[in-house]
Order: sequence, then structure tokens, then C-alpha cells
Amino acid sequence: MAQGQARYTSLPEHDHNPSRLVNKYLDSVAASTAKVFASWKRVMIRGTYNLLLKRLSLCLLQARVRGFEL
Repeated sequence: MAQGQARYTSLPEHDHNPSRLVNKYLDSVAASTAKVFASWKRVMIRGTYNLLLKRLSLCLLQARVRGFEL
């Protein structure tokens, strides 16, 4: 969703803690993602929007599980 912004957003170089850098970056793009979801909610039928959220949640969970497989 925010791929264009992600390509052009640079992380501050003065902070050397990788975890803190990642969290700062994710926080910076979370607002635009929330705006996109809000706009989708306005134009989609309620049941369709709820199904979208459930399917997206399932996909994210599956990706997270794959990341932790040995």
C-alpha cells in the first residue's frame, strides 16, 4: 500500500539501534496505511470490509508463522 513512500523514506543515520530504527520507520508509514484502510471502509460494504480484514489478518499470521519455522 505504501510501497512508493517506503522506497523514498530514509531512516535517520544518527540512531544505531536497529530495533529502534525499524520501529521508527514502521510508525512513520502506519499513519498512511491507517488512512488507506479508513478510505476502504467508507466505500466497501460492511461485510466485505470485515472479510477483507479477516483474510488480511490470516495472511499476516501465516507469513509470521513461516518466519518462525525451523
